Amino acid sequence: MSSPEVVETLMQDPAFAELADFTHQFEPFRAMGIHSKELVHSRILATFLNRAGLHNLGPDFLNRFVMALLQPQTRLFSGEAVDPGALLAVAKSNVHSQVYRELNCIDLVIVFPAHQLVIGIENKLDAGEQEKQVARYQATLCERFPGFKQAMVFLSPNGRVPKTANTQDGVPVYCMDYGQIAEICRACKRSPGLAANAAVFIDQFVNHIELHMTGSTRTQALCWELFSKNEAAYKEIVRQYDSCIERKVVGAFVDLEERLGKEPVLGVDPDQLQVERERSKDDKAVIFYSLHIRLLHWPTGVWVKIYKHNWLGVFPFIRESDLVAFAGGFPLPLSAESAKHWPGVRYVSSRLGLDEARRVLTDGNDFTQDDLAIALGVASTYVQEINAALQDAANR
Repeated sequence: MSSPEVVETLMQDPAFAELADFTHQFEPFRAMGIHSKELVHSRILATFLNRAGLHNLGPDFLNRFVMALLQPQTRLFSGEAVDPGALLAVAKSNVHSQVYRELNCIDLVIVFPAHQLVIGIENKLDAGEQEKQVARYQATLCERFPGFKQAMVFLSPNGRVPKTANTQDGVPVYCMDYGQIAEICRACKRSPGLAANAAVFIDQFVNHIELHMTGSTRTQALCWELFSKNEAAYKEIVRQYDSCIERKVVGAFVDLEERLGKEPVLGVDPDQLQVERERSKDDKAVIFYSLHIRLLHWPTGVWVKIYKHNWLGVFPFIRESDLVAFAGGFPLPLSAESAKHWPGVRYVSSRLGLDEARRVLTDGNDFTQDDLAIALGVASTYVQEINAALQDAANR
């Protein structure tokens, strides 16, 4: 069969329809824009780990989490493992525990005072590690809990190893993945007395983990079924993936540019807008696309950028080469330093933390129409802020 025919055969497979249904279901975490927020996930874990929580799980989640350190799926990255007897001793219904968030910057800390055991958890979804971050946390546990048995858990979607741990430190570092968290949640669904609304939330949380982090056992089985029956088509789809992403990005940004020229999507008359585009690829065939938007009465060189590089993001800017013309009399707020990863570009804003706040979506290729709507909303806010700042400057 030709390539189009083998792909058509795959698309007619019932397993393909089931897989499509799974990946297109409603997902509350994405709808709320929190599917990649580490603080939100840490709060959820802290709630489940709290044996006195209104979820009525009691110590079930906590005990299963502790016992997961003894499972082969949990990799001991460095140090000497905590004595299994010490873990078994605290994984009981009548053992007092305390759960802290952001204790000396550690995302989660579980303390068993009577048994002198402390477990720190560094929760990493997609952010990188700060310099010597895990090593600092290992040292913190030693300093804050002298005489205790200590352990650090590095939790990530795929169980990756930390880059900043001190492998010579006596505090062991374990690597755990969110697939294990999903399995713990499933097991907790059998807890007697589990609150009905908590059971619904657990289902949503597990579904979120499998959609956005790990994949589910069912999706893995479906993918294998499709691959085993339609290997040639599967291979063709993989081969065409970069091309499809490029078509998606280019099509979306072309449509966005057309809307900007016809509709007041930024809250201003389209006839007052100037729009320029930039498009390129890196050596890995990743498509980069930017729209630069400005009002005609703005100072020369001031733009708002909507872009898809690795991230989908938005920020207001001026190039340092354009600043020269103002000879120190630039009428708008300006960042003191260049934008991260954009040398020679300064933020035109008084807002702090734009190196992170400019991000709408971490994996830019995954954007949806909802994400583009958010990006337009952010761009509209910057347009209004720049207009207001220019008006203030004119009134002074």
